[in-house]
Amino acid sequence: MAQLDKATLKQAFQTGLGPVGSDYNSLIDSQLNLQEVTAQTILGPITFAGGASFASLSAATVGGAGAVFSTLAVTAATVVTLSATNIFGLARGELFLTSNGVISVTALNSYVQTNIATSAEAAQLQQFTHNASGRLTYTGVVTKSFAIDVDFSVTAATIMQAMEVRIAKDGTSISKTGISFHAATAAGVGPISGHIGGFVTLTANSFIEVFAAATLNVSDITFTKLTLRARELG
Repeated sequence: MAQLDKATLKQAFQTGLGPVGSDYNSLIDSQLNLQEVTAQTILGPITFAGGASFASLSAATVGGAGAVFSTLAVTAATVVTLSATNIFGLARGELFLTSNGVISVTALNSYVQTNIATSAEAAQLQQFTHNASGRLTYTGVVTKSFAIDVDFSVTAATIMQAMEVRIAKDGTSISKTGISFHAATAAGVGPISGHIGGFVTLTANSFIEVFAAATLNVSDITFTKLTLRARELG
């Protein structure tokens, strides 16, 4: 018999009408049956007000044949919160410098956080937040690997200055990501531009920043450009 919506089913059970066998068949076929082993399809959205548990969950059952993820493993031990944000799409974040930022340097080879004014576009923050001061914080609940990229331009404060720029995770600079260079204040010498990057594993609430250090002559470092990006490795 047919699977019918509530409004159609009610028409056969109005006061004074006599439902026939086919009406009862449609009524039964339109309900979920807990003993059925064949697939049952619900066309409208479902809300689980009291929570839900599943013996198995796959891309096909959640997102259909065209789902954007290929494998989803869920266990009570590894998942604290499961939401559409954590399942669909790759995590990413981007921030950029809004005006020149000066990094105060007090000692050689002492890496300092680039705590300077930055901005971010909401559309480019997926499972990341931005603190407006050069930091991206990962808000996902699953540990993931990310490609981190930084583009920057700096100017020197002394006639000759050597410095190094690194990516930092959770307040600690990562030496493998650093590059060293010299900058000068000589006439006609513009800002020095560079790029650094690396693969970094982030857990819930891990954060990434850019750190800088003077390696010759203790003097401040001025960033004229800075863009920090994090992209999940799919």
